[in-house]
Amino acid sequence: MNKLLLILLFCYYLNAVDKKINVENGTVYFLKTEKIVDGRVEIGKKSIAFIPYNDSEMLAIIPFDYKSSLGEVCAKVFSGAKELETLVFNVKKGKYKEENLTVSSKHVTLPSKELRKRTSKEYADAYKIYNKVTKKNYLKKKFALPMSTKTTSEYGNARVFNGKIARYHSGVDFRAKVGSIVKVVNDGKVVLVDNRYYAGGSVIVDHGYGVYSCYFHLSGFDVSVGDVVRRGEIIARSGKSGRVTGPHLHLSFKVHGVSVSPLHFMDKFNNLVLN
Repeated sequence: MNKLLLILLFCYYLNAVDKKINVENGTVYFLKTEKIVDGRVEIGKKSIAFIPYNDSEMLAIIPFDYKSSLGEVCAKVFSGAKELETLVFNVKKGKYKEENLTVSSKHVTLPSKELRKRTSKEYADAYKIYNKVTKKNYLKKKFALPMSTKTTSEYGNARVFNGKIARYHSGVDFRAKVGSIVKVVNDGKVVLVDNRYYAGGSVIVDHGYGVYSCYFHLSGFDVSVGDVVRRGEIIARSGKSGRVTGPHLHLSFKVHGVSVSPLHFMDKFNNLVLN
């Protein structure tokens, strides 16, 4: 019997479940509470701190990975060493589609040891950023889209490259000609500006407390690492760099190292949190 199942059985045995909540893989749950000292949510291997939100409330942003095991997972709310509440999340599969794409073979199977080494380093460097929790909250405003064009590919779609399922789509794509203006979705601090093999021209913005927005396949940059940016500020120009079938902007969100749907995150934050 695995550890997670034992924890769930323990929760039920004590009749200690205060709330059951349905969520979908690849989404987030915003948990609000009155102000508490050293407030946090422990779920799986993660300990998620509550963010000071307003004069009377705090907020914990709980992510559920696209690859999460479906079914029930137990979470506990603490103030210091004191347990306040037990929650059970019922993780269901989201309604995600499948996409067939044709790309250059060099971006499907890496042809050399050097490229494999490069992409491994880029991946590791990115997750060092995503797993860092900066204890500064920039999220004091509603989110805004990075551009006003239509979306062409949604988060969670299975990506079939040249007839083989390779991965799922970890963000949302916006239609954009090369050189189109890209705006930051909310206040934050720029923590990466680079040209990478798969993601191409990349900008990553830290919004504080484990929330990051990422802008990929860019053709040019208007910011540098360390810049503090404000919602709607121009940060880059769209392009067709990296593994792409054509020019567009790819926007993705990472929350405590977990890839989640950007549109779901922004919609829930704007409508449930700030109203």
